[in-house]
Formats: sequence, C-alpha cells, structure tokens
Amino acid sequence: MILEFSVENFLSFKNQVTLSMVSADISGHEDNVFSINNYDLLKTAVIYGANASGKSNLVKAMRFMKDMVILSSKESQSGEEIDVEPFKFSTESKVQPSEFEIIFIYKKILYRYGFVVDTQCVYQEWLYYLPNNQQEEIALFERSKENDRYTISLGENFKEAEIVKKINIRKNALLLSVVAQLDDSGIAGQILEWFINDFNVLFALNQASYESFTLKKLKDPHDKQEILRFLKAADTAIENIEVVDVKEQNLPQELPKALKGFLVSKAKAVMTEHESEGTKKLFALSGLIIETLKN
Repeated sequence: MILEFSVENFLSFKNQVTLSMVSADISGHEDNVFSINNYDLLKTAVIYGANASGKSNLVKAMRFMKDMVILSSKESQSGEEIDVEPFKFSTESKVQPSEFEIIFIYKKILYRYGFVVDTQCVYQEWLYYLPNNQQEEIALFERSKENDRYTISLGENFKEAEIVKKINIRKNALLLSVVAQLDDSGIAGQILEWFINDFNVLFALNQASYESFTLKKLKDPHDKQEILRFLKAADTAIENIEVVDVKEQNLPQELPKALKGFLVSKAKAVMTEHESEGTKKLFALSGLIIETLKN
C-alpha cells in the first residue's frame, strides 16, 4: 500500500511534487478511508488539472521508478545510458539528476525507498524501514557517489549485507535490484516482489499489453466472472465474453506462414464498431484493475 510518491526534476516537474494517499484530518468520505499501521489512508485519489499540467507525467514517473527497480540489474549493460529525462526548460535543472522516492507498507512494515539518477549513473540510493511501535525509521542501506567513488553504508538489520560487500555494482544499476537478483529471500527480494506484484502502474497508451493481460485472465473461470461483474457494474452492456484460441491449422492455407505465426502468437480482443472507445479501453484495463483491487 502506497503512502507517498515523490518525484523531482523529471519531464514537466522541475521542483519536487508528492502524491500522498494519507487521509487529511477532515470529515466526510469515511467510506474511502481505511487504517493500517496507525495510518489513515485513502482507498482512491483523483488528480485534477488542465491539459499539459503534468497528470500523465506523474504516472510516467511512477512507471520509470518501477521499471528502473525491476530492470536495471538485468536489462542494462555497463556504460548503457539510463532512460531518464530531466526538466529541460531550465539551464540548471537539465544538467541535474532526477529524484524518485516512494513510501509504502508491505507485509505490515513501512519502507521508504528512493534514488537519484541521471542518464549516466545512480548518484544516491536509500532504503529505510519503520519497525512496528517505533517512532524513528532505521536505515537498511545508503549508497552515494562522490567523484568516481561510491560509499555504501549498511544497516545491521540488512540481511544481505555480506552479499553487498562481495560484489561490484555497476554505476547504472540499483543496489536493491542487484542484491534482489542474487538473493530473492531477503529484504531486497521482498521489496522487488512488491514493485513487481503490488505497484501496478496502468497507462492507457499501453492498451495492447493490458488487453493481452485481460485476455489471459479471462481463461480462468473465477477471474472471468469478476471481470464480467466489473464490466456490468460499469454499465458497458457486455453480458458475456468468449475467448477463442486461434490455431494455425484453422487459418486459411493461402496465408503466409510468418503471418500465421503472428496471428497465433498475438492475443487480441475483437469488438464490433458499435462498442465505444471508452468501453474498449475499460475492457483492456479490466484485468489489471481487478488484479490491483485484489492486492
């Protein structure tokens, strides 16, 4: 469960902006508030703003952080640039690194994790946690770069400390990601697990990939019923959905073999021209929405 997400010097954000899911101390909308670890949190929040005011860029910042955590240790190579874009409408900020931080609760423990990066390297990275019934957070690790040297401070409660002492971490990779790949049973592995399974970032421009996920969920009878209930509650007029596996032998013989392979490998929802664009997008997102609500 997310408490706060902050980003600074990224895309249209020059100064730090924070999305907080902590409930304000005002009355009303109690049905949208729940308590965990002595925090009153919002179940949902809506971001309002004019066109080009940064709403989509906040989602892109979340997506960047998620991808950086999951992929930096295994997808990037030494010397490869980090795909981060600072605020460019300032001579000062466009040469400065970008900062990302998230505060969340996982398995009843509060964590604060963040990093500072530019296209070349990670400048800072930190992970803290707040034990139950304590007021002050405790550092699990801190990593910082000064000139060409990295300093890493390891907390006594960071179980993977011995692993860190034995490895070299690339300047374009996150310590958390590297350690989690080497030992997924420790704290770093749990944080990575949260980013993969619980930190779901839905972006409408990626409709095809979300649609594919929904189609896979529809093959499970229980998941199918949940998706149908969701779509009916949204007044889409969809009563039932049938998933048909396209087999190569059932395609016309005259089709080129490469095209047959493409059609068989690609999951695709076919809707009539009478379905609105909103209905099509809602269907594509329904699987991930259900999965997110469950977790």
